[in-house]
Amino acid sequence: MNQSGKPQQTDQQRHQKEQPQSGGRNQNTVPALEVLRDRVVHAVEEITRLRSVNSELAARVGRLEKLHGVSAGASSFVIDEEPEILKEKITGYIQAIDAYLEEVDETQQEAE
Repeated sequence: MNQSGKPQQTDQQRHQKEQPQSGGRNQNTVPALEVLRDRVVHAVEEITRLRSVNSELAARVGRLEKLHGVSAGASSFVIDEEPEILKEKITGYIQAIDAYLEEVDETQQEAE
């Protein structure tokens, strides 16, 4: 009995009251629940896959840091090009910057 003197309902009795009387299931609810279940299953599979990829990447980063003598969280600068190619690129960048600075300098002198 509850506080008002009426007998308490069991969970089963409450559940029976909540369900529609036509066969015990709402016809629109079942497909929606199946779609939701499929989406949850897909989400769990994707999370599992991403965790696996994350573990593989973390292991790879660890191996690379160890290989290059880099401590965790530190920045590193790795050059994958041949020294002559890199020197040509850097020289080109320097020339482009110099040309730009000369142009700016000339523009400022003309404005004065």
